[in-house]
Amino acid sequence: MRKLITVALLGLTLIACENNKSKNDQNTKTQELEEKTEQLSKNKEEKSEQVERVSPKKEAALKEEIAKPKNKQIENLKSKYKHLRAKFVSTDEGDLFYYNFKDEKGERYSFSFVKDHSYELLIEDESSNFGKGINPKYQNKYFDLFYQVEKHDLLDWGEKQDYDVVIKMVLVE
Repeated sequence: MRKLITVALLGLTLIACENNKSKNDQNTKTQELEEKTEQLSKNKEEKSEQVERVSPKKEAALKEEIAKPKNKQIENLKSKYKHLRAKFVSTDEGDLFYYNFKDEKGERYSFSFVKDHSYELLIEDESSNFGKGINPKYQNKYFDLFYQVEKHDLLDWGEKQDYDVVIKMVLVE
């Protein structure tokens, strides 16, 4: 009988050890998952701390830095060409086709030759007398116009005349 009790106790001990081992394995896995979760949350917190809040002063300084290359380009153009800030108001047709602009003082300028085709100032419009209308996107919008006097035979009369030619237009935002 003693042997039977010893065998039974040994069996119970083995079963208890197996149960304890599986609980330890589960505890170990749970602990590993918790550690990984903690590590991920720490990484997330560190990354969120790295994102810097931009103050209004810093934001203004950043905008100025971004605008510098554009201003430098405009200054380079001003050194080479005549400069005018004016809004696109209308078109005319006579011997030539004219793009009309008005500056801030109300003075009108007309250009019959525009080399810069980066803006679609005109649109196809059946209602206008010569098939082109003003693109409403650009009507009364200010442009920095850079122009120079060039000789062209725009009228096809066989002789070249001086015309103010728009070299570059920059939309003023």
